[in-house]
Amino acid sequence: VIEHHSFLARIEELEPSLEHLDYKNALIALAESFLETLYRNKNLVRIMAMEAYTHPTYARMIHKNLIQKVFRHFEDYLAHISKLKRIRILDHQVVTRAFFGMIYFYFITQEFFLEREIKKFNQKHVIHEFVELFLKGTVKDGE
Repeated sequence: VIEHHSFLARIEELEPSLEHLDYKNALIALAESFLETLYRNKNLVRIMAMEAYTHPTYARMIHKNLIQKVFRHFEDYLAHISKLKRIRILDHQVVTRAFFGMIYFYFITQEFFLEREIKKFNQKHVIHEFVELFLKGTVKDGE
């Protein structure tokens, strides 16, 4: 169920099209798809978070079979872009966590901590702002 409804299937589906997009649009496509997947499966995300907290064995399983695989796909994408000299060489593992972390935290605060009742942001705007921040940290100076 987790693999079928998770972002893993979606990132694998998106990968071939990323090569045909510039870096910024590829990041936007990934971010939008990730956020859409979280919203579409928000009850599953909630269950996974609760189970991970109360059952460390499940947390390890989710991390190994889902999170690590999603991260590996994005790390491979960053390594590919680095080889093309489009971005600075960074710690791809840390940068991957920053990219997905800002989107995930936005989702969590909107949905689970009811921030949307106080301030519901335009999701397209949020994604574009996050991608701009990410670009500023990864694109080589002068590009």
